[in-house]
Amino acid sequence: MKKIISRWLLLCYLFLLLSFIYIASGPATPKESTYLEKIIFCSNLVPFYKIGTVKMILTSLITYFPIGLLARDAFSYLQNHRRFYLCLILVIFSFELIQVITLKGFFDVNDIIFGFIGATLVYLLSERIILLFRRLIDIEV
Repeated sequence: MKKIISRWLLLCYLFLLLSFIYIASGPATPKESTYLEKIIFCSNLVPFYKIGTVKMILTSLITYFPIGLLARDAFSYLQNHRRFYLCLILVIFSFELIQVITLKGFFDVNDIIFGFIGATLVYLLSERIILLFRRLIDIEV
């Protein structure tokens, strides 16, 4: 039952992220440019070149927290760290790619980096907290 609830929560969260992309008005691109020029305008492929404000960094870190929290419970094969990292990068990359293809946002490599760091921190911390609670329960019994 826990696995089913975690999967539904994770899917709802991913759907919510997608809906935020489509609610956004999109970047202000030059009107007389081609689609390819607009995509180039909306892309940042150089890490740490345009980092932005502290608020933007924190938003990038926090955005993918729920994935790090729910992934282990939703899908048992994501308990392996390498599989989790690979799936996480694919999910974040997909969201960034959808934003730039639909011209509803920017493809920013910094978002991928900070999103990965944020979700990974939550994933690893939740693992440590679970181990701590298991030890506490074993001591009390």
